[in-house]
Amino acid sequence: MSRTNYALGKVFQAFEASDGAIFRLQVSNNPKLNLDELSVVDDMGASVLKRAVFLDDERDSEVRWVSLLLPVSCHAFKVMRNGKTIASLSKLEYHELIFSRDFRMVNPAIDGRYREWVETHPTGGGIDQSSFAIRPLFSVIVPLFNTPLPYLKDMLDSVLAQTYAKWELILVNASPANQGMLDVLKSYEDSRIKTVVVEKNLGIAGNTNIGIKHAAGDYIAFFDHDDVLDKNALLEYANAVNECSDVDLLYCDEDNFEEDVAKSHSPLFKPDLNLDLLYSHNYVVHMLTVSRRVIQAVELSPDYVSGAQDYDLTLKAWEVARAVRHIPSILYHWRIHSGSTNGGVMDSKPYAIEAGRRALEDHFQRRGVRCNVSASSYINCVYDISYEGFDPSDVTLLVPYSNEDKLRGLVASLDVHDEENLNARLSILAIGPQPRESIPGVSTIAWAKPFDLSEMLRKALPSIGTSKIIVCDENARFDGLECVKQLAAALQRSEVGISSAKLLYNDGLVQHAGMALTSDQRLAHINQNFSARMGGGYLGLAECSCNYSCVAPSCFCARREDLTATLAEMPRQTSPLDLMAHLAARLRARGKPLVVLPQATATIFAAPQRLGVKSAAPYAELAPEVLRNPAVTYDEGYPQLNVPKDEQKELRSHLARIALRKIRRR
Repeated sequence: MSRTNYALGKVFQAFEASDGAIFRLQVSNNPKLNLDELSVVDDMGASVLKRAVFLDDERDSEVRWVSLLLPVSCHAFKVMRNGKTIASLSKLEYHELIFSRDFRMVNPAIDGRYREWVETHPTGGGIDQSSFAIRPLFSVIVPLFNTPLPYLKDMLDSVLAQTYAKWELILVNASPANQGMLDVLKSYEDSRIKTVVVEKNLGIAGNTNIGIKHAAGDYIAFFDHDDVLDKNALLEYANAVNECSDVDLLYCDEDNFEEDVAKSHSPLFKPDLNLDLLYSHNYVVHMLTVSRRVIQAVELSPDYVSGAQDYDLTLKAWEVARAVRHIPSILYHWRIHSGSTNGGVMDSKPYAIEAGRRALEDHFQRRGVRCNVSASSYINCVYDISYEGFDPSDVTLLVPYSNEDKLRGLVASLDVHDEENLNARLSILAIGPQPRESIPGVSTIAWAKPFDLSEMLRKALPSIGTSKIIVCDENARFDGLECVKQLAAALQRSEVGISSAKLLYNDGLVQHAGMALTSDQRLAHINQNFSARMGGGYLGLAECSCNYSCVAPSCFCARREDLTATLAEMPRQTSPLDLMAHLAARLRARGKPLVVLPQATATIFAAPQRLGVKSAAPYAELAPEVLRNPAVTYDEGYPQLNVPKDEQKELRSHLARIALRKIRRR
């Protein structure tokens, strides 16, 4: 990307981060810029600069890219160099930048247009159940324990309102002394409603297991006692079974409500099965439904996963399922109240977080995967997976380079000398111009031609004897060996095709954490410019492991055989992104996903990209059905609800002006 696209001194990006506000601009490097020369003052003349860093590493360039960290309350300022103003930002410009960023990453959880969207996307549309060849019986399991009576009635009414009638409702009542509940249950006379009385409360896992043992259905669905089903929920599930008779695990999209389901909000649009995202958190949640085949094939959830028994069953079901089906309709309404998991954001139920961690540990143990599972310290209900079993003797770090100084900086950042002489066992191979003198621990291959990643890989691969290869950009910088360890160890999972690092700009914002094919057939970055600590965005994608359509060529680990086979199939002189798209298509066509690991991080010294500009070429002819990847279905990471592209610019400006007027009234 040409740097001439940006005006010197023009602040072109603004982000709200956890420790302040980040602003990016391009400034003159003539004479050579020292960051100590910079100061920033707000519109009252107060000094507000908290930190300034270079984003690039081009010390001899005529211009440099600078990132400024200011207080989040600073919405107008001047940037000074040795007392002379070199850049400025007004309040209106600030809000236009912020809204440009937020608009690109529309989060339906806070999108006020959701109700309008619901009205134009009715459930059950076009389904004719009279044509069903299969009419499965659904056993809906609902554990009850001192359920508030209005919630109990709402739940029962929503089941009775189902447009698909072949169901049974198994109510496991663990509060038989609650006379109010008994009176409500007696008032619902329907032969399909069955109540199982539990004299002693066995916890949510134990009570659920009792319900399962009394279920006669072809499919077992799990439903919470204070939530509500859409009237077409079971109809859409039955339709999915008819479309795929081998389906063993089903789930749907959902939203939240308080007291009135007609005022639901905060939709959760889920991807199709995304195994690594599921390892990070239980995005499946509601309404989990599994076949009787699964129930007969797995052990029921033990008591120590109570509170995460649905997570435990989802993982077990995946292990034996013939097919998994996500139904992309809002069929489940999750009630928010003080006693619910979502109402308390898990703070009131830490046992559920621990139960989920144990369920994950059990899953990995069953699969023979060596790792440690811990609860994220940044996001509730998210888990960090640290892979073990790193074998440096079977890994080569391959660095195609054009600048020797950058290569030396990368090698130094690994700090291999400080870890049991690891440099003697970890193969580091660099291909590029002949270095001035040898680099300790690094083997080199001379490359006198212009930089060409695919051709450089073709030349280097015959010299590599290890089964795993980490390809790394010369602009990357590590903090020791942890990133290398995680990338290599993740490939102990045989189903993984590529493991990729989460790459950060030097100011801590995400440079790369996964790519997806958009509706206009372009590969786009999903999580770009998120702060490492700003919550991860929609579905927590920026802070979670996740399977994507494609990854960047800057830092990834692949098996030698896959790289060799891909290069053999590709035409000569293709771009780095072409290489990755071909590799991604090849692997994903074989059922081998690409995973971005948030625990494997590296810093990339590079010029940032302008918001809204996708850093990829069209890929319409390159297996778009594979690259599309319904496990990441959303353009740029989020489902765009109802704003046509030609209206977006006008709306952004409008929203910015509204925000500015509010500030002026204060």
